Amino acid sequence: MKRLLCFVCMALVWGAVDDLAAQRVSTVPQKRAVLLEEYTGMKCGNCPDGAEMASALKELRGDAFYVIAVHGGWYAEPGEGYPDYRTDFGDTLLADAGADFFPSGSISRRPYGQPDPALSRSLWTKATKLLSAQDAEVNLYAQAVVDFRTRELTVDVEYCYPNGSSENMHLLNVALVQNHVVGYQNGGGQNYLHEHMLRHLLTGQWGEEIRENEAGKVYTRRYTYVLPEEVRGIDLEIRDIELVVFMAEGRREVMNVTGCKPEINGLEEDPDAEFTALALPDRRYGYDFFPVKVRNKCNDTISRISFVADINGVESEIEAEVCILPYQTGICEIPVESYGIQSVNTAVLTPSAINGQTFEAEALSYVFEEPVKSGSRIICIEMKTDRDGDEVAYRVRNRKGEILYRNGPFEAGKQSSINDTVALPEDGIYVLEFSDAWHDGWLESPSGFYKVRDGNGRLIGQNYSITGSGDCLFLDLKEEVAANTGNTLLQSLSVAGVEGGFRIANPSSLRIEKVSVYGADGRCLKTETIRTETDVWLRFQNRSTRICIVEVKTVAGTRFFKLLKVADR
Repeated sequence: MKRLLCFVCMALVWGAVDDLAAQRVSTVPQKRAVLLEEYTGMKCGNCPDGAEMASALKELRGDAFYVIAVHGGWYAEPGEGYPDYRTDFGDTLLADAGADFFPSGSISRRPYGQPDPALSRSLWTKATKLLSAQDAEVNLYAQAVVDFRTRELTVDVEYCYPNGSSENMHLLNVALVQNHVVGYQNGGGQNYLHEHMLRHLLTGQWGEEIRENEAGKVYTRRYTYVLPEEVRGIDLEIRDIELVVFMAEGRREVMNVTGCKPEINGLEEDPDAEFTALALPDRRYGYDFFPVKVRNKCNDTISRISFVADINGVESEIEAEVCILPYQTGICEIPVESYGIQSVNTAVLTPSAINGQTFEAEALSYVFEEPVKSGSRIICIEMKTDRDGDEVAYRVRNRKGEILYRNGPFEAGKQSSINDTVALPEDGIYVLEFSDAWHDGWLESPSGFYKVRDGNGRLIGQNYSITGSGDCLFLDLKEEVAANTGNTLLQSLSVAGVEGGFRIANPSSLRIEKVSVYGADGRCLKTETIRTETDVWLRFQNRSTRICIVEVKTVAGTRFFKLLKVADR
């Protein structure tokens, strides 16, 4: 039989922080963090979709977004053979929010243009965007520690009103939530993984009354709670708990929110982790790293992970430096040695050690196709953003993931049209990333698109329905010379840097039509229409770039020349 512990919840210490050096909460205005209270139940077949959206927003926003999954209402009633994920607080929270449909959720308990705060999941991102742009009236900080042997939890909260407050009273809430609860969920099966599940409200149904709000002053609260071993028959695993702390104007209108994972004392464990191979961003791939989700399942920070990598049959040993705190999950880009690209490629990463200690885990497998082949160093981008242009950007990266060129974000509240030209510096693997900062695609009417052509006008990529975090296009640049082989006229051209510009030698009197100069960042720095059969001297004053790509278009074809040019002073 399990040993049940009684628990006590109370504010033990409160007051102001006199030693500002000891404070951790900010005293200057900060942007508002957002709270999603997700109303759900294990009999709800659509609720896994809501949970997935909540987790995606949390992954995107990090410490600017917190989730509490509240199980209540008819869909949460356990009945025979069903687990009971409810608490003493859930039904009251649902009723006050007007949550009579599932899944639904409130964003910081704001009504968002309707009588009640409960919103359908299609509005969560839009409401979060709106609130995230606002300054918070109150700043919050929380830290916690739990004794593994006694199960006593201590939570310290700091709060500060940078500009004071005209209100006499607010409500401070401390919620205990639990992650990785394995159990039944309609639409998810018997072994569904429940996250952010509400287990208790340490400050009661609506929070503790707060009346101290002097501008710039830091105040503190301390709460203790002896964790029971179970809540309504569901084990309360210390390793999986976290705290969500928020200040509200009343039952509604959450002003700001923060959270923390408690430090666990009295627990020593061997390194342990769970590894998941994440989906590659496209069926074509070429980066010298692979995305891995790592869940730390021990009470020590994971700082190093070793792998045995097998890519297209070539094996190597690699080590990645990471920082994954106890019982938290991180997404890591595991670097590998540069590998040969085939039409179809396989990569297998097998974890072999954690923090230098031997560790065995299942291998992670990836299968991908080769990048799109391109024979032109010039890439022409035509695109339109959606109405949220300030969320749209694009970047050019090399094989190691280093950013070579970027453009955006663009103007907010309107659709922008962009035509850009990028010059790639040399043969190799590149990727064009077309991103959306809020991971809701370029779909805000009018929707956006992109088209990519090479310097010869050949269409090499396009997307008229960009969803989620965006899209990417992997390119394998191998400059085409076959068309020019044997063309002695084109091969006779040469380019050399001279004082004040460039000289194009044209010993065969080939008709030159146009000359363009590109910087190493890909921007077109100069274009001139020439139309001559003689040597060309091109004036070009430049105060920054040292590497230039000169494109010479002739009646016989196009040649590119890469020059190292000393910047003009």
